[in-house]
Amino acid sequence: MLQQTGWPFMGGGVLAGASLFYIRLKARFFYGVLEVLFALVLLWSVRNTGKGDFSADFDNDFTRFVLNDIVIASGGALYVLIRGLDNVHQGWEQLRNLLGCANKAETAARKL
Repeated sequence: MLQQTGWPFMGGGVLAGASLFYIRLKARFFYGVLEVLFALVLLWSVRNTGKGDFSADFDNDFTRFVLNDIVIASGGALYVLIRGLDNVHQGWEQLRNLLGCANKAETAARKL
């Protein structure tokens, strides 16, 4: 069996990161939408992080609540959400300016 190392995973991660960065440079609005969707998936997946029962008889005496896990997981998801919303906002401005420039060029061409 082929022994797995972290290098292929790291290489794939670097390639994916570089690809997403390129998309962010060229189409920031759409990248922001992807980031917001990813943040929503993160928020959904961490909703039960840091909470749980370890009692065999489901007695509340052993209910676990780890604030550190909750803050880190939820905070990370919220950070990604804020970054995504910022990219959507900045991308929208860029997209609007591009569309505005295109419309001005079409209007100028029609006047000729």
